[in-house]
Amino acid sequence: MHHETVLQHIKTSYEAILGENLVGIYVHGSIAFGCYDPRVSDIDFLVVVKDAPSVSCEKQLLETLLALTPDCPPKGLEMSVVLARHCRPFAYPTPYEFHFSNAHLERARRDPLEYCTNFHGTDKDLAAHITVTRAVGQVLCGKPIDEVFGEVPREYYLDSIRYDVENAAEDILENPMYVILNLCGEATKEWNDNYFKWFWDNADPETGFWRKGDYQSEGHAPIWHYMAGGFHYMFNHESAHMPV
Repeated sequence: MHHETVLQHIKTSYEAILGENLVGIYVHGSIAFGCYDPRVSDIDFLVVVKDAPSVSCEKQLLETLLALTPDCPPKGLEMSVVLARHCRPFAYPTPYEFHFSNAHLERARRDPLEYCTNFHGTDKDLAAHITVTRAVGQVLCGKPIDEVFGEVPREYYLDSIRYDVENAAEDILENPMYVILNLCGEATKEWNDNYFKWFWDNADPETGFWRKGDYQSEGHAPIWHYMAGGFHYMFNHESAHMPV
């Protein structure tokens, strides 16, 4: 199923489940950045509500996600439900009322009621997610982004990036591209504008990293995905020491 179809299913279901309590649904991550690839990407979104949903309501939200999971990309869905009062002004670490991703899929399937009853807390990663949402996010439904999400202080954003890669030395052996891209999260808007201008001028998503073409393995993501990840890291390292 195409990611836009998945998101429309979520929009329709969540509007019905949450009703007047729904402030909005906001897409971030690779879809918002315009580099979504179903072979290597997940579908990221935030749900903002006025008041904490009941457990029975959360169970309906979860059931919607579980029903859609077989038709989603291999990396699946990642989402959090957060209260509007924790988004503007921004609270850190950010409390969440509900969270779901493939990492918790088996637990959610095994006992949905237990999952919804106990899966609450705070998540430092939300500082990075909200920063991305403010910069490039898409409104699936609801209020405009600048009315819902307050500014994330730089020190909170950087702390969330450090938190996300605190085990990078070990994790990079198993998932190098993910870790590298997280390590690049401190890049400024100016840096990203320059990098992606270079990227689209030189990269060819059909044939490989360089416009001249490169080899692509059958059934796998184009090699430029992985090469670009490595270059992204090196360019970020250099840009930290000189003006862009």
